[in-house]
Amino acid sequence: MDFALDEQQQMVLDMVRSFAAERVRPGAAERDRTAEFPHDLCQEMAGLGLLGMFVPEEYGGAGVDLLSYLLAVEELAHADAAVAVGMSVTNSVCCWPILTFGSEDVKRRFLPPLASGEVLGGFMLTEPHAGSDASALSTRYVDAGDAWVLDGAKAWITNGGIGRYFVCLATRDRALGPKGISAFVLDADQPGVVFAKPEDKMGLRSSKTCMVSLDGARVPKSDLLGAEGQGFRIALATLDHSRLGIAAQAVGIARAALEESLR
Repeated sequence: MDFALDEQQQMVLDMVRSFAAERVRPGAAERDRTAEFPHDLCQEMAGLGLLGMFVPEEYGGAGVDLLSYLLAVEELAHADAAVAVGMSVTNSVCCWPILTFGSEDVKRRFLPPLASGEVLGGFMLTEPHAGSDASALSTRYVDAGDAWVLDGAKAWITNGGIGRYFVCLATRDRALGPKGISAFVLDADQPGVVFAKPEDKMGLRSSKTCMVSLDGARVPKSDLLGAEGQGFRIALATLDHSRLGIAAQAVGIARAALEESLR
């Protein structure tokens, strides 16, 4: 078996390794101390095509393969895991499910601003009382005619307070279990979405993590992902995909820890 990288993968690796060493690593400790989100680095990453890596060029993305993405995540995590988290979340749990399950209209409206760095994205699944058992979520949605209306609370949402578009899971009726859950693209720039103060974490401090309240938050009918009732399946597929990025982050962090211990 040949484990050599192809030309594109090697080019991505070299580019991100250089960017991480020159731009990301020098300020990592200070960002962690101050918990300051690196808006400038996000714009630079967008310019390098790192915020829409899976997104095809027709929607404004880089259109690279999975391994290229994982190499980029590993190199960013090697320099600053918090920066890697923000980049990975926008790619893997926002862009990917929109690209995979969204209608053509949804893809054309949401993917270009995400890939360009005009906005950041995230994923609203976990709740204060529904973590590992995602089917037990209690955020509800109702059909309001021209829109879906969501009410509930989400917990530990990465890119909370700085992102705009979030893939959000809610249930029509908890009694239906997984079959009652649907997935939506939620525009957080509305009065019905309220982000709490960012959590004061032990690490990854420049990556923002927030509780979120949804109080009559509206989603246009067109912004449903897949069909109604398919949300649980979409959530599990998205989590399966995103875990690859988590593994790449772990490898990058472990490499940095090993190098530091040897030094």
